[in-house]
Amino acid sequence: MKINILEIIQSYADKWNPSEERKALAEKRLAICNQCEFPIGDSETTKRCGKCGCFLSGKVFSPRENACPEGKWSSVDFEYFEKKRQKGLRERRLI
Repeated sequence: MKINILEIIQSYADKWNPSEERKALAEKRLAICNQCEFPIGDSETTKRCGKCGCFLSGKVFSPRENACPEGKWSSVDFEYFEKKRQKGLRERRLI
């Protein structure tokens, strides 16, 4: 598996200072992870994804759409990222 250092750095930057939308998305992603069969670890600070090895407390703030290696975030990510795409389209039309 390829490690993307910039994605990891951005994830933790968003974790430390999230917008309300990013925080809500992270909570939805974490709820999915908590129901998944792959997490390793007991506490919220040490729980990791058994597929990619990332700490879930940071991974859920990934700026990449559907960053879950099993594709389990697609349902919650679509709404968030579609809003971002639509906002970008509206902003481009104003220019």
